[in-house]
Amino acid sequence: MTTLPIKGPHRSFLQALASSVFSHGRYTDKGRFADRVSDAAAVNSLTSDQSLKSPADNQFARSITCLPLLDTQSLCDRQRADLVIGSAAVEAAWKAVQADPLWSNRSLMRNCILLALIVRDILHGIGRSDAVVMPVGAQLLRYSNRKLLNALTTGSPDAPVLPNAWNAHMVVKIGDILLDPTCGQTQRHWNAAPDTAALLLRPGCSKVSLFEHGEADAIAQFRYDRAGYDYVMSYFYLTPPSAKRAEGWHACKDASPNRRAPLVHSALQMLRNIQLPLARMGTAA
Repeated sequence: MTTLPIKGPHRSFLQALASSVFSHGRYTDKGRFADRVSDAAAVNSLTSDQSLKSPADNQFARSITCLPLLDTQSLCDRQRADLVIGSAAVEAAWKAVQADPLWSNRSLMRNCILLALIVRDILHGIGRSDAVVMPVGAQLLRYSNRKLLNALTTGSPDAPVLPNAWNAHMVVKIGDILLDPTCGQTQRHWNAAPDTAALLLRPGCSKVSLFEHGEADAIAQFRYDRAGYDYVMSYFYLTPPSAKRAEGWHACKDASPNRRAPLVHSALQMLRNIQLPLARMGTAA
């Protein structure tokens, strides 16, 4: 990638940002994670009794970057611009969280509703009113010689109803790019999941098995291999039973505008001198 449809006095800054986004190798459905994800895998090498803990529980000791889990060379200029804009919003959101004394000692990696709404509001604040949040399901599978070893699914119809829990996952859509600001909540001792991720939105790209509950339609998918194991990360449309259970997210504490407003303001201040591409302007659905 050598050019982006970026105009204005801050073109050189955005070109540098884009260069950073695209400088970590080519991410394809048959590719490998970059070194920064293998670092997460090393941290993930825990004993079995620690399997429910993860680096996601410590969001403060490192810089959180948005990993592009897609083939950047196959993107059109509009999609590249959306990837740059979305990545900037995700990273600004986490910088705001880490810099805020009210939040800096709390792990928010599992607060997908809050972080997704922050990222959406940041995008609206920089002129991308077409950005929307999407309740989805998420699944991460590990295979060895095509044998399923581990499965982690959010949004399954058979998940128990727990107090203060929401059986779905929240992501952000901007153009054809799907942003997951809290992908790190899938980190376990057996995988190398990134903190945050950007994927290409491809509705109908595949089917996701919900085991005895049938299948769901995938909207984004990424395959990778690590240390001799094969992984499949999928985001999918919620099935009708799961979608019905997820309808109440607007009433969650994390959905309150007042709860996220200071973080959104802080992130927008960080981006105030950046003129981002304005492709695909529109009205939020």
